[in-house]
Amino acid sequence: MAKPQFMYLLEQLRKAAERRPMPWQPARQWPGSSRCDLRIALGAGIVSIACEDDDEHTLHACYKARLTTREGLLVDEVVAHQFEKDYYPMIRELYHQARVAAFDLPRLVDGMQADLESGAVRDLPEDNFNESDIPF
Repeated sequence: MAKPQFMYLLEQLRKAAERRPMPWQPARQWPGSSRCDLRIALGAGIVSIACEDDDEHTLHACYKARLTTREGLLVDEVVAHQFEKDYYPMIRELYHQARVAAFDLPRLVDGMQADLESGAVRDLPEDNFNESDIPF
């Protein structure tokens, strides 16, 4: 279990995000997955948060929050599973807030809506689909 100070910081981040956008940034693309870690720098530390499962609605969904120094040294961490009802909902909510903020969801959707209404179509990025990735 994480130290109370780190859990308090996570709760304060969650509450702050309800009042104003927080500057979360995507940190790492997972190979073969569309998900990434999200992180924010505050003071002398960095908070990173990630969902450890592509399907976060399964019973084995797991969120991990980490506190590191700016040099990347681990200070504290918490791992929250769905069956842990005490702090799982808060960390799950924080993850979703961070993802919305990191990708500026309102701006993204507004731009897509504008294209839809105007009839504009954009070129798709190159698909890195590799036939050797097919599991059968």
